[in-house]
Amino acid sequence: MKQKNVFTYWSGPKSPLIAELEELMILHSKNNYDLHLLNETNVAEYISVPENFSSLTPVEQSDFIRVAVICEYGGIWLDADTLVMGSLDPLFEYLESNDGFFMLENNRDCVNGVFGSNKHTKFMTVWSGIIQIVTSNLTPLAQYASQLGLGNWGINGVKVISALHSSGTPLMHSYEFLKGLDNIYPVNYTDLVEEFATKPYENYKHIEREFQPLIVLGNSLYRHLENLTQDELREMDNALAYFLKTSREAALSN
Repeated sequence: MKQKNVFTYWSGPKSPLIAELEELMILHSKNNYDLHLLNETNVAEYISVPENFSSLTPVEQSDFIRVAVICEYGGIWLDADTLVMGSLDPLFEYLESNDGFFMLENNRDCVNGVFGSNKHTKFMTVWSGIIQIVTSNLTPLAQYASQLGLGNWGINGVKVISALHSSGTPLMHSYEFLKGLDNIYPVNYTDLVEEFATKPYENYKHIEREFQPLIVLGNSLYRHLENLTQDELREMDNALAYFLKTSREAALSN
C-alpha cells in the first residue's frame, strides 16, 4: 500500500472540541497513517500559496489548501471537526481500487469535508486548476464556469465540488461515492447539535453505523460546546461523549 497521508488544517485558536479531535487524530495515527497538521505557518512548506493567501478567510484558505495538498501528495483530507473512530485503512483501500473517494451529504450532495485521492489524477488536476483560478481571482468565476458548461457557482469549495459532481463529469467516474448517512456522515449538519449534544447518551445507538472509520461533525457543534473544557466534554451525558470515549479507547488499544 502507498504512503498513507492524512492532511488537516486549522487557523487560529482551537476550541476545546477541535483540540480533542486533533488529539484523537494523533493517537489514531500511530501505525495507522502519516498525519500532517497544517496551519498558516507551515503550509508553505507543502505547497505554493497564492499571493493573496493572507487576505483570505480561514474557510477560503482551507478550501484552497485541501485541493492543493491532495493533488500534490495524494492521501485523505479531514476537516478539523472530524472524529476518527478507528483504522482508516478501509478508506485508503479506495485509493488502491479507485482513484479515491468522496462522500455524499444526505446521500445526495457531494461535499469536500472528507475525501481521498491519489495524487495528480486527471480530476484532481482539473479541480486544483479551478481552485487556483477562483482563489487568485484571475478570471471572473461566472466566465470560467460558463466556459466549462457548469453554470454559476459560489467561490467556496463546497459549491465547486458540488457543481463538478452534478455536471456528471467523466473525470469523477473512477471515484467511489460514500453515502454519508449510511456511514461517516450519519447526521445532517442542521441536526448536529440536537443529535450529538442535546439528546441523551443512548442516542448514540441511532448514530452508530457498522462501517464508521470516522464521523463528520461540524462547526455548529464545536461552537455550541466552546465553553466546555476537554475534560467536561468527555463527561457529558450525550452521544458525542460516547463517541469520544469509544474513539479514545480504540486508539489506546492499538
